[in-house]
Amino acid sequence: MTTAPDIRDLIRHATLAANSHNTQPWRFHAGDSVIDIPPDSSRRTPAVDPDDHHLMSSTSP
Repeated sequence: MTTAPDIRDLIRHATLAANSHNTQPWRFHAGDSVIDIPPDSSRRTPAVDPDDHHLMSSTSP
């Protein structure tokens, strides 16, 4: 029998995901059955991503 993973484990593993410029530009907001992953604008890289395309594509829609 398989058990559902703990939400903290899911988030911990998600922080290891490949991402643009290796900046980890996310914030995680966990609820009972959902994890929102909005961009963290404090981790912007305007010199190489002036229009924030990579920042936005590294996070959930």
